Amino acid sequence: MITLITIRDKLDTLFAVVEKYLKLETRFKIQFLMKFVSPIINTLIPFFMFGVIFSINSNYAIGSWTSTNYILFSLIAFIIHFSRDILKSYNLEFQREKFWKTLPATLIAPVSPYFWLLSILITQFFLVLIPITFIIIIIYILFPIEIWIFLLFLGIYILILIIFSGFGLIIATFSISSENISKLFLTIWTITFWLSCVSFPLEIFPELIQFIIKLNPFYYFFDLLRIIWWVGIDSTEALIYITPTHIIITLCFAISMPIIGVYLFNRIYKKFGIKGY
Repeated sequence: MITLITIRDKLDTLFAVVEKYLKLETRFKIQFLMKFVSPIINTLIPFFMFGVIFSINSNYAIGSWTSTNYILFSLIAFIIHFSRDILKSYNLEFQREKFWKTLPATLIAPVSPYFWLLSILITQFFLVLIPITFIIIIIYILFPIEIWIFLLFLGIYILILIIFSGFGLIIATFSISSENISKLFLTIWTITFWLSCVSFPLEIFPELIQFIIKLNPFYYFFDLLRIIWWVGIDSTEALIYITPTHIIITLCFAISMPIIGVYLFNRIYKKFGIKGY
């Protein structure tokens, strides 16, 4: 029977594990701070590039990117870049536990494996919470929108985090039994991310590359996140760029990725067991 005391004990356990991982992640301060350098560089370069383009001709448009919304889209790209390491969090943690030969002990500890998986996700979210909150405040000051649009934006963002965590769990699960497959998935993720138009408009690429990008589900996740905020500013123009494909793909992956990740985690662990180095 679930009681308030039971719930409190479970929450205490969850946050105790989160505290442990937060201390592990931040024990090397410089290394931790360097994690934020790459997202900043990867976003500032296209930001300044489009700033020059649109300053030359303010009426110029590249697909949905215009002189009035490229700052908004670039700031949202900041959020995505800061959040992308959440996808790698499970793999890094599994690899660390495997290297220390503590993974079996972790999984047979008197803590639900699902609590352990959830604690890793919460830890990574806490690590990026401050910069992401700061960026969202800046966006809201520069581009104020109605509260229901803002909540919808946060909802889409949470779905993207769920997709990241599900895909990350799949990668990490294979790292338990076959690191070659895990590395293959990481390579696929890297290529997929950079072919998602996270910092660039689709129309800047040749038609062949555009066709390939449109096969990439991450393109629809990130494009939907941008457009949702834009709807609060200019709904007439923004709604032109939202398609049923954006919504269907985002919802389907948000539901399927965590389920597949948990299923593979259970199956591969039971079938192959845990092997240390």
